[in-house]
Amino acid sequence: MRLDVDAAGFGSQQALPVLTDLMDAERGSVVMVEEIEHSCHPEWVAAWGETLAEVVAKRKIQIVATTHAPDLVLAVCLAVKREVIPASDVAIYQFERDEKGARAERLPIGDHGVLEKGWIETFAKAERALLGALMAGDDDGEGDAPPAPSRPT
Repeated sequence: MRLDVDAAGFGSQQALPVLTDLMDAERGSVVMVEEIEHSCHPEWVAAWGETLAEVVAKRKIQIVATTHAPDLVLAVCLAVKREVIPASDVAIYQFERDEKGARAERLPIGDHGVLEKGWIETFAKAERALLGALMAGDDDGEGDAPPAPSRPT
């Protein structure tokens, strides 16, 4: 049985060109991808992180990617713990913007896959705000929770 790419989910359709580029890249190449997990289910993202680590380790290429997915970061950390890829081959950066501009901070990862400075603060801040508002029942928009998205009228 043959399935057309059009029959795949949107996330899989987004991943296919990335995987093709990674497999086509020459040894020593750098492949840059924006939002490498775009529209993919969290369970799929967990496997994707290890797949990316395997590709880097076996094909000796570099992937520079952006993500807003905490589960992808955790999946790459788990690949380090499982020795799929050495910690020295992984660089995780946190980017923040404030009144002074944008800045990047490298977050060191240990040999056991643990981020040595703790969880990514920008992710943690959003998680704390959402969970805190949920647990406190804060739905008036006055607490620390991010504002609810506007809905079309």
